Amino acid sequence: MEKETIGIKSVGIFLPQEVRSIISPHGDVVSIRIAESDETPYEIGAKSIRNMVEKAKISLQDLEDQYFFFNEESYGDYLFQMHGRQIMDKVGVNRIISFNLIQGGNSSLMLMRLLLNHLRANDDSRFGVIGSPQSWGFHSQDRLLGDAVLGDGAASLLLEKGYQKNRILSIVTKTISKYHDVIYNEVGGWKLPIADKPCKEGKFVYKVQNISHYKEIETQVFKILETVIEQALNKAKISWEEIERVVIHSPTQSHYNRFRKHFNLKEEQIIDSAKEYGFMCSAGILLSIDMLLNEENLKQGTKVLVPSFGVDGNWAAAVIEI
Repeated sequence: MEKETIGIKSVGIFLPQEVRSIISPHGDVVSIRIAESDETPYEIGAKSIRNMVEKAKISLQDLEDQYFFFNEESYGDYLFQMHGRQIMDKVGVNRIISFNLIQGGNSSLMLMRLLLNHLRANDDSRFGVIGSPQSWGFHSQDRLLGDAVLGDGAASLLLEKGYQKNRILSIVTKTISKYHDVIYNEVGGWKLPIADKPCKEGKFVYKVQNISHYKEIETQVFKILETVIEQALNKAKISWEEIERVVIHSPTQSHYNRFRKHFNLKEEQIIDSAKEYGFMCSAGILLSIDMLLNEENLKQGTKVLVPSFGVDGNWAAAVIEI
């Protein structure tokens, strides 16, 4: 039996007002947004949820008893394990099935794949949300992660069962466990107690830990992505030639250039939110999808490829039909 259509209804975003230019290790000038002290991950996450609901023309009450998959790379504070619950408390949604993950920067599409399965398995569900706020003031080394410059902000994507636009045709993911130690936070146990003080002192730093694995993954990131994309296209039963737009969120300008060259793409085919906002980890691909949905000249039936890549050992690719 054919699976019920699930489409992307809207993407809500919140971007802080302050803009700062930072020179990357490659010498590129990267503009990022900087959160104010009161713009906590919970606050900016809640604002992106409200924006998402407004764009979708639904009410917050419509999210009651639905799904919320939360993902972030940096810890908000010592209550990080309750991120998703706190965000929904702020917007006034009392009951929601929430899953909280602390995962690498390419995980939004992985969460989307999980969320699709939950929506299809639960006859009573209609909506699912993927949320990702990013705030790096206390959790990075000078807002750098390897060669990437990290920006603050939040994005939330809404899936609706039965929605006939922006239909998700396929999602393929790949994880190579060998690279689990490329980037991580040194937290937990008795080394750095999970409490308010070490958070505010910036001791929960998210950084490249295994330099040799980092260099190794950089050399083959697009070769591995090539296989994942091929599988996603085959699963969607379409060819590369049918793809009109490619949506990415590149960690650096160098990654963008290498990606375009590797897949022989034209500039006008690619949508990349990192060019405007810097690298925003798992929120970044959601921002790029929002840019796609805001394009005015996309025709119904346009086929879009959404690949996700980086140095965290995770790869993913989705195919969407507008």
